[in-house]
Amino acid sequence: MRIELKKYVAVCVMSATVATSMFYAPISASAVSTEDKNMDVTDVLISASLCLNSNDVENDFWPDGATVDSLNPLYNVENEQVAWYVKLSTGAYAVVNNDANNPAVIEFGDAPSEEIEAIYENNENATVVYNSPSEVYDAKLVKDEARIRKAKGLRQNFPELKSKDTYLKNIITRQKNRIRNDNRVSVMSVGGYGFVDWANMPSGSYESDYIPFGATDWAITGDYSYAENHCGATCVTNLALYYAYRGNSNLKKNNSKHDTFKAVYDIVGPGPVMTIAGDAKKYFKNQGYTLDYSSVGSFSGIKSAISCGRPLGILLSNGIVDWHWILCVGYREYSNGGNYMRIVNGWDNTANKFYKINSGSLWISATEYWVK
Repeated sequence: MRIELKKYVAVCVMSATVATSMFYAPISASAVSTEDKNMDVTDVLISASLCLNSNDVENDFWPDGATVDSLNPLYNVENEQVAWYVKLSTGAYAVVNNDANNPAVIEFGDAPSEEIEAIYENNENATVVYNSPSEVYDAKLVKDEARIRKAKGLRQNFPELKSKDTYLKNIITRQKNRIRNDNRVSVMSVGGYGFVDWANMPSGSYESDYIPFGATDWAITGDYSYAENHCGATCVTNLALYYAYRGNSNLKKNNSKHDTFKAVYDIVGPGPVMTIAGDAKKYFKNQGYTLDYSSVGSFSGIKSAISCGRPLGILLSNGIVDWHWILCVGYREYSNGGNYMRIVNGWDNTANKFYKINSGSLWISATEYWVK
């Protein structure tokens, strides 16, 4: 089943109206969040759930117990993110417009998108260009520049996505506030992030590698009581501290871990934040360095990054508004099964913690970093 934008409107407005009448009193425009157009995990999942969830069992594509299997960015030809691809454990999916002022679902269905899945099956690290439900391709494989120049982008194909949808935005804001005030609400499994101490790792033969982090003095969130929801800023700080240890000394501002965090926090700000790569690049530039980065979508990609000496920023989620940034500095792959990242979790000043892939929390994204 595939429903595109114009068909989506009637269905989703009806389900959104039901959700609003069940849970909320009207709110004023002043209660709605700012003009920031960046989508966060909550916005994306709530928007998707408004279309996928239904009281009609036959049309309920987000049943109780379903979890988020993957959450991937979709881009335009300028490599700007224009949408999100959400896939559930049931196979149901939604493509959500990446604009908090118009968080519309562009398409959804009860089975995965054949076009998008075919791309990831061919290349798990694909950069998916999404111009419309019928024009989707891997940017790394399409080299026909004439075709690319002639292609219409997502918002050219769907001009209505350029306009603000205050009604839908208000509904998502209400849902977000309800979820944040009710810790029983979750769309993913609960039970901790899945961090494992070195001493509690499984026995058995394994392959492993790690970057040369040596005696890096890692930042932890507990050191900065003035900051709020600052795991993203802490992760960027640890990225800077690692590369300072590796010889880029100016990245440790004033040779002080605390001054480094403060300068980073001034850029990243309070969380939760969905992406940190741009902010990390800005901090590095401020300190006189060029930071480059690339998204990674598989464990093999993690291994490749580590073999090149590149740490990775990892976003994990343990619920619809419960996510955490960590730094991956190594891996361990057991011969009898079991893939682990070796991590700096942002809570303990050590790199001797591990995270088993998608165990205890959902792996949302990974980005490898290097200094040019």
